[in-house]
Amino acid sequence: MRDVAAHLALAQVPLRSLVWPAVRAGFRYDTLVRDTAVRSPQTRGEIVDTLRGFVGSRRRVAFLSDLEPLIDVLVHTQDVCLPLGIDHPAPLEAAAAAADRVLSTPRPIRRWAPPANVRLVATDIDWARGSGAEVPAPIQEHLLALTGREPIARGAAAGHG
Repeated sequence: MRDVAAHLALAQVPLRSLVWPAVRAGFRYDTLVRDTAVRSPQTRGEIVDTLRGFVGSRRRVAFLSDLEPLIDVLVHTQDVCLPLGIDHPAPLEAAAAAADRVLSTPRPIRRWAPPANVRLVATDIDWARGSGAEVPAPIQEHLLALTGREPIARGAAAGHG
């Protein structure tokens, strides 16, 4: 959880602070994200203070839209909650907007895509994308799948299922 929080705390770092870590990561995005979080010198308290300092801020990392912080919040909240068996549903409209942004993000930044000939259909909001065999699920599950998360049975990791 500390590494997820450290990753989120890097949301407003200046671009110049990411140049050397990007070189060290071989310009591989996932490696850059992981390494900068793991190597963050901030203590847990400093990370919490940094995150609290973001309240009300509209700043973001260079080259990103206003939707990337939304994606981070929605997806990383689930990264923490699901393994702990905590039910924390995402707001439906926000999850749909985040899923649309993930689908519109060009490669190589977007690394996950639904299989060809599949139509993702949300069961809890009017949202569907793609064509072919329908895959019905709540919008939050589609968002998680679109960001490379494996389905986790709620509560299973916490011994509740």
